[in-house]
Amino acid sequence: MPRTLILYMGSFLLAGGLMACADAPPPSATARLAADAGTPSSEVEDDEREEFQQEILSDIEKVDTFLQKTQRGVNLSEFTLGWFAMILINELCAQDQDLYDHVHAEGRNVELYLRGPFQANPKGEIATLAILARKSNAPIRLAARHALQSLTTIPDSRDSAERQERSRADLYAALTKLKLELTRVAKEAMATKANP
Repeated sequence: MPRTLILYMGSFLLAGGLMACADAPPPSATARLAADAGTPSSEVEDDEREEFQQEILSDIEKVDTFLQKTQRGVNLSEFTLGWFAMILINELCAQDQDLYDHVHAEGRNVELYLRGPFQANPKGEIATLAILARKSNAPIRLAARHALQSLTTIPDSRDSAERQERSRADLYAALTKLKLELTRVAKEAMATKANP
């Protein structure tokens, strides 16, 4: 993990007033909200599925941009990649109850998860998501895993040119895997929409 990732994670508290994303409700809340509003849950689910699909397609475009910059030798900032990962994990948690429960354990939000368990043990958290992916819902859980992996490979501009190049290669690999899984997530969302 880059030396400055710790500083970056700490900066989220300072930027708290600027937070653009609220934590998503757990997936099980969807049916309750629909029932409370008197809306058939199938309509709410269709709308949420469509919104989720659009979010993932937008995320794929962002990953494409990150890949292009990385390939050109540009070091992505920890803030840019970290902010993206936080929002993405939040989106994914809203679709997967077990992922939501893991990230939000002990009342945490995604930011506190990244600053706490992930920062303390990135390899352990990445491994945990790989284990969860083997149980079910692999594309969503692997996308979250690769988002975390990308945070551990951010090049540090204070490192030697060779080390930065290796870090960019590792980041490129993690982002490529993330794009693959996000593409699978989007395809599954489209298939579910077509065949409810």
